[in-house]
Amino acid sequence: MRHLKILLLLGSALLLHLAASAQNAVREEVKATEFSVPVSPAFALLGADPALVSMPGVIRDFKVDWSFRSYRLSPNISIEAQPIWLLAYERDDLSKYRRAGAFMRKLSTLSVSFGTIQLDTARVMAWAAKINLFRSRDPLRDSVYISEGMAEVVNQETALKQQIADLKSGLDTIGSTYQRLQTETQIVNMEAQLIALRASSKTRIKELREMYLKSYWNTSCIDLAFGQSFSYINESLDSLKMAKRGYGAWLTGGLGVGRSMFISGLVRYLRISEFEEGQQVGINFRYGSNRFRFFTEAMYEKTETSTVNEAQEKIKLLNEGFIFAYGGDLKLNNNIVLGFSLRTVYDEHVKFVNLIPVANLACLMR
Repeated sequence: MRHLKILLLLGSALLLHLAASAQNAVREEVKATEFSVPVSPAFALLGADPALVSMPGVIRDFKVDWSFRSYRLSPNISIEAQPIWLLAYERDDLSKYRRAGAFMRKLSTLSVSFGTIQLDTARVMAWAAKINLFRSRDPLRDSVYISEGMAEVVNQETALKQQIADLKSGLDTIGSTYQRLQTETQIVNMEAQLIALRASSKTRIKELREMYLKSYWNTSCIDLAFGQSFSYINESLDSLKMAKRGYGAWLTGGLGVGRSMFISGLVRYLRISEFEEGQQVGINFRYGSNRFRFFTEAMYEKTETSTVNEAQEKIKLLNEGFIFAYGGDLKLNNNIVLGFSLRTVYDEHVKFVNLIPVANLACLMR
């Protein structure tokens, strides 16, 4: 009988712990519901994204991108974070975010990144910021799928808890030692069932999250970004010579078609130097699922350079070209995504001039 009382106390303590753990599991799984894991905006500005037309999207964790651009194996690193989200909402439950106004929820999508790459002729670094302007779905607010999917489990848990409470309340009225032992054994068995039910609920939550992502991975979305780049030279171990290269602003948006296709577009303005500016317009077609997808894209780019001829007349030199890319991305697990592409570069006469392989590994730090 003494052992049964110890088991009852241990079971009650474990149930309290599992209840808190189950709540945390729901919160963490909902927070980790990303429709896509886009490459950092700093890499997008530097052209280190496998897709020149980046897939728009929102993440809620620190992220590190590791990119290979060109035939060299020199790694390029980018770090990305969401300062408003981390300061205002990360440590609280989701109720604070859900109660926030539309402006603060939108501001929480602000993402800031810094990255550096090694080009053929220079080392380049950049910073960039990105904010989401529109999403047709917000997984942090659209969590009805979990409550509906967990309804059966919750009902079973409620029934078991009520039966345990009824049995415990009647223990003191039982006079027979044998009947009391039987009741205490029944309580221990029911608490074991409740523990097993709560443990299985974590698996159920992950299944529901995966079903949700499978259905809505191609949710319509619009992002706005701005960034600045610099070239730099390490003249010695304790000195760094930097030169401003320019800045860029771009708008990326996409529309889901059915459950397997996502069509996105990009418009970008680049101020490369005081005398040089450029524009880029691109379109991308993605086909697949939340786990893997393939894409093909086309981009038109134009660069205008202002100069002065021998007669001291201002003239503009125009350089145009096209880029076609083919690739995809594969989600290795919930935290790591591998992206890859082959870019074919053409001049204004659609004459082939270059082939550039690009690969990227994105890792969410959670």
